[in-house]
Amino acid sequence: MGRTRIVKGTYRKISAKGHSIYSNESIITTAGKEVTETGMKNGVSYSNPLKFVSNEVSVLKCPKCSEAITSKLIRKTLGVKTLSRKQTTIIDSFLPYRNKYKSNFGLDTCLRKAHFIAQIALESANFSTFEEGEEWW
Repeated sequence: MGRTRIVKGTYRKISAKGHSIYSNESIITTAGKEVTETGMKNGVSYSNPLKFVSNEVSVLKCPKCSEAITSKLIRKTLGVKTLSRKQTTIIDSFLPYRNKYKSNFGLDTCLRKAHFIAQIALESANFSTFEEGEEWW
């Protein structure tokens, strides 16, 4: 999975509490002029990335993270009381594969599962079609 952000102006992140960035590989910051890091209270600190990431990632998981996605969970995520027959058929056709291969695609936290459900719900018009077209928005 990748993400590219192109900004033609100022890009600012403001966090009331903390902001963490994790990577299994490199984090590269490039600027046309300078990169500034300021720690107002305790300066700027760097730690052993492997140790830091493993400690933080374990905090982000709960007992439900390893549970399979079900039709009921998808229905609740969509905010509907019932699913149509067509929606149920579409969901039931991919769920066994999604749950079987979830670790291959890094779908191992509640947040990642929620993002996955939201993305495929959008791309399938709330699980009503397997085909993209101009009218599906």
